[in-house]
Amino acid sequence: MGDIRTFTGSYSLSLDVEVTLEVDFDILTTERAAEINMFWSGAQDRLELCSEDAREAVIRLAARFFIISIMEPKVLFDAMNQALYDAEGWGDYSYNGIRMTTFIGGPPEYDFDDIEVGEVAK
Repeated sequence: MGDIRTFTGSYSLSLDVEVTLEVDFDILTTERAAEINMFWSGAQDRLELCSEDAREAVIRLAARFFIISIMEPKVLFDAMNQALYDAEGWGDYSYNGIRMTTFIGGPPEYDFDDIEVGEVAK
């Protein structure tokens, strides 16, 4: 079993929205995270917001993606995870090691700066 860690992502302007992400750090290496981050515009800005930690930037970006996906209330977890894997630049779980396992809340606005991510203690 890999180095799997759990993170929660929330939207700082809303107490109603939170996602829980399971991240396999054996898959989402720092190099892989840097590759995913660099695919998207604003990569350096994200790194600066995340103390130059590419993994944190990509996990935060994934949390933002899932929070946006919550807009569709009929979308099931598998479909939401698949939406990330099908989105340009992400690859599937075996490539990025990220899977959403729960969410709480409804749709907010989605500025990256307002997405907070924290690792859940084991």
